[in-house]
Amino acid sequence: MNIVETFIVGPLEENCYLLYDETSREASLIDPGADPEKILDFINKHNLTLKNIIITHGHWDHVGAIDHVKHATGAPVHIHKLDMGTVSAENFLKEGDAVVIGNAQYKVIHTPGHSPGSVSLVGDGFLLTGDLLFCGGVGRTDLPGGSWSVLEESIRHKIYSFPDATEVLPGHGPTTTIGQEKLSNPFVR
Repeated sequence: MNIVETFIVGPLEENCYLLYDETSREASLIDPGADPEKILDFINKHNLTLKNIIITHGHWDHVGAIDHVKHATGAPVHIHKLDMGTVSAENFLKEGDAVVIGNAQYKVIHTPGHSPGSVSLVGDGFLLTGDLLFCGGVGRTDLPGGSWSVLEESIRHKIYSFPDATEVLPGHGPTTTIGQEKLSNPFVR
């Protein structure tokens, strides 16, 4: 069974996620924005092998601890090539890629708008959306490469196509569901 562990890190309280398989002890780290010691302590305490570091987008609050974690674990960094100027990466993510951790696969979907290379990860009953969609909010589009129309299209045509019960694990703030956001998100209903 795969587990999702959440670390709230850095001054902007970014959600960093660790997906790991209880049997194989393989793990994938999503958006290590800060506090690498906290993340590495958990990995070591639970005897996990970090297979990769996945970046949903290249903004500073999501990538600040990459170098420290990569140096400590040797795990390669994966990011969409449209955001590659922000970090050094070994691999580039694209629509339809699969991130394999133990017996589970997580599908990559390209969800631009907050940044040109923003991606989301699809798990079993949940989505990791980075800064695309929040509980009651959406990501900023006033930063370089941001686009309101592209963000809205990503949410409406990709994210909102998932079942209403799908849990949304955003880059900041509490979890939500697709159904809740379709009903009450003031930005994209």
